[in-house]
Amino acid sequence: MNIFSRQLSSIIVAKEINIARMASFCKIDRSSMYKIVHGTRKPSSEAQVELMALYMKLTPEETGVLMEKYRIIQTGAEHYFRRKTVAAFLQRCFEYNPPLSPSIFLKPLDESLSAPDQASRVLNGESNVLSTFSYLFHKVKKQPDSHIYIRMPPDRRTMDIIRTVCGDADGQIGKKIQIEHVFALDENKVLPDSDVRNINVMSTMLPVLKSVSDYNLYYYYANLLTGNRAFLFLPCAVITDEYALQFSEDLQFGLLHKQPETVTFFKKTFNEIKSGCIPLTVEIRDHRDLLYCNSQRRNGNNFVSFHMHFGLDFFLNGRTLEKYLKMELSNRSFIKSSLLELSKKDMQFLDTANATLIISEKGIRDFMETGILPDCPIEWYDPIEPEDRVLLLCDFMEMIREHGASLRIIKESFGNTSSRNRIWVDDRLISIHLQNISGAGKVILIRDPGLLSLLNDFFRNIPDSICMSTEASMDTLQNILDEYNA
Repeated sequence: MNIFSRQLSSIIVAKEINIARMASFCKIDRSSMYKIVHGTRKPSSEAQVELMALYMKLTPEETGVLMEKYRIIQTGAEHYFRRKTVAAFLQRCFEYNPPLSPSIFLKPLDESLSAPDQASRVLNGESNVLSTFSYLFHKVKKQPDSHIYIRMPPDRRTMDIIRTVCGDADGQIGKKIQIEHVFALDENKVLPDSDVRNINVMSTMLPVLKSVSDYNLYYYYANLLTGNRAFLFLPCAVITDEYALQFSEDLQFGLLHKQPETVTFFKKTFNEIKSGCIPLTVEIRDHRDLLYCNSQRRNGNNFVSFHMHFGLDFFLNGRTLEKYLKMELSNRSFIKSSLLELSKKDMQFLDTANATLIISEKGIRDFMETGILPDCPIEWYDPIEPEDRVLLLCDFMEMIREHGASLRIIKESFGNTSSRNRIWVDDRLISIHLQNISGAGKVILIRDPGLLSLLNDFFRNIPDSICMSTEASMDTLQNILDEYNA
């Protein structure tokens, strides 16, 4: 028996289900149903599993468990759980920031840390370490143009403290505190779950990246099971202009230093480590940063563009740009020529690569209602007039047909379809465009081979539970076009 048939059999026994009657209800011959129950045959589709659940009167939770067992036997346990991890990562990219963990450490607790009579202080226990961690961020927040240097793996509790204290809720904090954070990715390619660990590391950091403007990440590789933890005393650190906090990865032990010579030493050590790291994030301060990030994309065998909004940047033409690019832009001609060059490059990608464009229906409808170009800075463009919106949608559909690209529309149940974040994945790069709370842009550029493999595998086998089929997606576009042509 497989895990699906074991789950199904236990339900049948518990609910005293008549297998022959269930077979008749599901329009399956009796022998085939018995084979499914005994694990010598699989259900033909998820719809068939749903009929079984309906006949057995399962709760939504029970149906979900049975469906997951079916999906596991369809794809294999390893592939299933790796793809499930990627799906959770994508949802984290597009969701509103998750709620903060309830914590007593989100407020500064101990002003005595600034007492001048102690050059160093020993910290015992998670409570003392987290309280001190919080104190340092609150103290730096009060000092304009300050820096914080972090060397540690991401942890939900510490990330929540950073998000709470340094977040952009008032639109000013990101301009005052600059944070540089160095962390390790797992390099152990022997273990099959190494890449899953690495994508979970990225997921832990995403809420901070969407909340804090001047938060810059750098990574290096280390074996997270043995790595340098075995050789260094208190390997994690937070360094400010006044303090250096060392602590253990489990947050049980720490040392707080305030001697200037010691703080300077830790700053120097941090910068030496950072010099050997790979930058992960790029701040989008102006059009040059945006153009730089887009120029990093390469034409490979295939690429995926995952937008929660309508991906218009593939076919903006000279007429559209001339008509709607705001005249008062000081560098208008440069922006226009650069955008045309990028559009040309994207069209070349479509000509030579196996492309998948994934967009949300809500994003298309938002554009048709407002005329706002969702992929472009709103300060660059005037809203598109209604008749030109229809033309642009027609151009988009024609582009899909001419270039043989695969179009998929995201199902509303997947996540926050109002998000303006987007992802580009090709053979050599993952580019994640984020907009944080204050509206500032940030791009994550990932070149890790394991993460590239994970995301490319996911998008080559994207579940029907997340996206409509290509045929249904094109029908949806046509229906929207007919509505606005009426």
